[in-house]
Amino acid sequence: MDAIDLLTKKDLILWYLDDGSYHINKKTMHLYSNMFNKEESIKLIDKITNLFDIDPRLRIDRKKDGREFYYLYFRRKMVKVFRPTVEKFLRKNNIDDLLYKAGIK
Repeated sequence: MDAIDLLTKKDLILWYLDDGSYHINKKTMHLYSNMFNKEESIKLIDKITNLFDIDPRLRIDRKKDGREFYYLYFRRKMVKVFRPTVEKFLRKNNIDDLLYKAGIK
């Protein structure tokens, strides 16, 4: 829980680049937080809300074998704020190979 308190915008961008996805057709994003329980996931949502002034939704990924994992769903409203931030970071650091993570071909 203490690590969530220390997260910065850059940390969240890097996390998303490693374990997030952009959905082209729906123009939404997911940030996977499989290692967190519900309480930790809610704290992460609060942290993201404080950093970006928008709040992702908590969702559950249910596997066929019965396992369940939490992830965060970024609605289009949030994507309009977060996606350009990711793109700017990628372009500034010349990481063109990951532009697809910001929905750029």
